[in-house]
Amino acid sequence: MLFDCFDVDSKAPRRSVAILSSCLRIECWGRDVLLRASNPNGRALLAPLSEACPAQVTCLRDGDTLHWRFPHEAPEADEWRRLHALSSLEALRRVLETLGGDERPVLLGGLFSFDLAEQFEPLPAPANPARQCPDYLFLVPELLLDIDHVARQASLQAFVHEPGRHQALAASLRRCADEYHGAVDDAVEPALAGVRAGNYQVDLDDASFARQVERLQEHVRAGDVFQIVPSRSFSVPCADPWRAYRQLCLRNPSPYRFFLDAGDFCLFGASPESAVKYDAASREVELYPIAGTRPRGRDAEGAIDAELDNRLEAELRLDAKEIAEHMMLVDLARNDLARVCRRGTRRVRDMLKVDRYSHVMHLVSRVAGELHDELDALHAYRACLNMGTLVGAPKVRAMQLLRQFEDGYRGSYGGAIGILDSAGNLDTSIVIRAAEVRDGIARVRAGAGVVLDSEPRLEAEETRNKALAVLTAVAAAERERGERDAHHAVG
Repeated sequence: MLFDCFDVDSKAPRRSVAILSSCLRIECWGRDVLLRASNPNGRALLAPLSEACPAQVTCLRDGDTLHWRFPHEAPEADEWRRLHALSSLEALRRVLETLGGDERPVLLGGLFSFDLAEQFEPLPAPANPARQCPDYLFLVPELLLDIDHVARQASLQAFVHEPGRHQALAASLRRCADEYHGAVDDAVEPALAGVRAGNYQVDLDDASFARQVERLQEHVRAGDVFQIVPSRSFSVPCADPWRAYRQLCLRNPSPYRFFLDAGDFCLFGASPESAVKYDAASREVELYPIAGTRPRGRDAEGAIDAELDNRLEAELRLDAKEIAEHMMLVDLARNDLARVCRRGTRRVRDMLKVDRYSHVMHLVSRVAGELHDELDALHAYRACLNMGTLVGAPKVRAMQLLRQFEDGYRGSYGGAIGILDSAGNLDTSIVIRAAEVRDGIARVRAGAGVVLDSEPRLEAEETRNKALAVLTAVAAAERERGERDAHHAVG
């Protein structure tokens, strides 16, 4: 797994974390959490993790896998008690408590799916009950590269849990250090100008998506929701996810860039929006709502036209519908943080700022507060999932409607990917501008915020604009792969 963080304004890198190899995989499917050892080093963790299992949870061992079965508990009416109720997230706490204690914090890297929300909220089952993505998936690192670009420091670490593995892992460390010390940057060159998204397929054509928007507007009109964010999925062949990821980073540099090889699927993306970010030292928890979109201004050749680009920014800043939608989501973020922050500490920063990316520009704001002393990063994530910019408002009713209107589970889309450490820090990005690749097919999901005065045709166009950066990157990677294969064939 690779997780890169960049400064939004300067585009300078802040931190890069790469799990070069893992020893334990933590998967959650509803009330079932599976802790799978991937090698003898991970196997050595199963006994202490078995002892760490909460008393109310059933723990069974089957070979190299621990199976924790969490009890079904009636939902609490009181919000504070709900936050403290036992849930599958407790498995992540117990793993970090078991691994932590050294001077250097231990971290986990992984994914929270959008559908984790159904563990905490009453959501109907989707029309298609098939599930491919777990509620969460995290990796315990064995070899870890951690780069602090601001301090200009890097560490390469090996985590030894099995007696007798020191020498083997020390050799792996030396080998990795030699490879990185002597490595020449192997970034792929940007593809030739004029590369466009290939012949992608979409699960809902423009007309069908527009009709869905119109039906959802009836729920807005009825007062069920103020805003809702339907989505659709674009799919395209992708034989080389890593090459497509590199192309995406070159073409659409974003504050968060990630690549996760989960074995049965790959997930990569370049996301403009953080999910929940928590700094344990300051106890500050932060959300970064993005809502309000315009395409970048380009000339006939596809180059940025500064005058047109500025005109589109002015149009975005003056659009009453976009401003209302954005402020609704800022208010939702403030409400989410009110559930977990100390009274009087919430504040809004960078109100209605414009961030630019390769294909679109967005209105953004930053909302922060000080986490309550009795809560931790996982409590904060539980209180805030899923981010309002991917759901709508009120959040629970919007998620219920999305389950009715969208055919199946969203999976990774709209969830969060990032890192959580034993010191209590959490840094996550919303999984958008991303592709989930299975069996050689990349699926790119994109949504649009719908309010009462939304224009259905324009909302369909917005989803395509959001997906284009990823679709174009995949097309460029496929073209580059074809040219490479042709060159090798001639050679």
